[in-house]
Parts: sequence; C-alpha cells; structure tokens
Amino acid sequence: ARDLEDGPLTGAITWASSLDGGLGTGGSLTAGALRAGVHTITASVTDSGRKQASARVTVIVNTAPTLTLTSPADGTLVAPREPLVLRAAASDAEEGDLATRVSWASSLDGPLGSGGTRTVALLHSGTHTLTAAVTDATGATATARVTVVVNAPPTLAITAPADASTVAPGDRVPLAATAHDTEDGDLGAAVAWTSSLDGPLGTGPA
Repeated sequence: ARDLEDGPLTGAITWASSLDGGLGTGGSLTAGALRAGVHTITASVTDSGRKQASARVTVIVNTAPTLTLTSPADGTLVAPREPLVLRAAASDAEEGDLATRVSWASSLDGPLGSGGTRTVALLHSGTHTLTAAVTDATGATATARVTVVVNAPPTLAITAPADASTVAPGDRVPLAATAHDTEDGDLGAAVAWTSSLDGPLGTGPA
C-alpha cells in the first residue's frame, strides 16, 4: 500500500475475516486457524487524511471428511456369491453425517454401490481390495480400504462303496471318490480316507 502524501503504508494494513474478525496488521501475516466456512478476507488501510482503501478476497476453509470402515474385518474369507456386509461411518465438520454418500468398489469386481451399509456378493475368486470413499460438497475426500479373500469350498463325493454296504472282516473294499475345487481344480490326490473303527485308511481318489 502506498499513498501520495504519506508514502508507503504497508505496515498499516489491517486484515479481517468476515467470520473470525480481526486477523492482524502488516504487509503480510500468517492467520491462525480459521473456522470452517466461506471467509471474505479484507485488507484495508487508512492514510493521515482519513482516506481509506481496501481489497477483498474469498477463502474457503473446509475440513476433510472422516471415514471409518467397520465391516468386513481385514482378511475376511468368503465364498463366491456369499452375502457380505459392507459398513462404514462417514462424517464432515461442515455437513454432518455423510454415510449415504459412501461409495464402494472392489479391485476385482469393480463398483459395488453406495451407502453406509450394503450387502454384496463378490463374484471373482482371489484377494479383493475393497475401497470405501466419501467426498464432501467442496470436493474433499476420505478413503478406507480392507482386504477380503474369496475362495470357494471344494466339493467331494464318495462313489464307492455304496452307503450301508456289507462286507466280511478282512475283505478288500474298493474306495473311490471325486473332489474338485473352483480355484484349484481336481483335488482327487488330496482325498484322505478314515474309518470310525479302523482309523486312517490312506489317501488318493481310489
């Protein structure tokens, strides 16, 4: 600031906020913590003849929202298409509860919808990184992530002997089974056989 009669007036500049009031004086200053909201910042100066000049600028002070992911727990194991509850809490200092704006996505299945609580069914086997995100009215964003493992249980069927078969002690009894897994394929070699009376009988599909 400069005046024709008084010369430089930079040191006499006063600063004020439309929300927080006076901020200090001088050609430059660092304002303290401003409250959230839209501030009109005014710089003004008065010369010795009581003539005044002022300039204004708008500053938006916005607190980023907070987001807490409460379900599922990290490392949760589910089967494909098994119902999985997604739950998050989100809030903002200026706007309050933002739970309805939470959006969900999976690294393998893509978008999962929005809302503070959702029940979804993940389709692809593997390790999913689930991301919850929320954005307030001014564009500030918060995110949270959790890992979920999708793994289908194997299937197993005994094809021999028939249920309730009768054999004599010492007879050789053929045992046969099929086992399959969505992720691992044929698991016949991993089949383990036991008898409630004789204990372990061996391994393999036959």
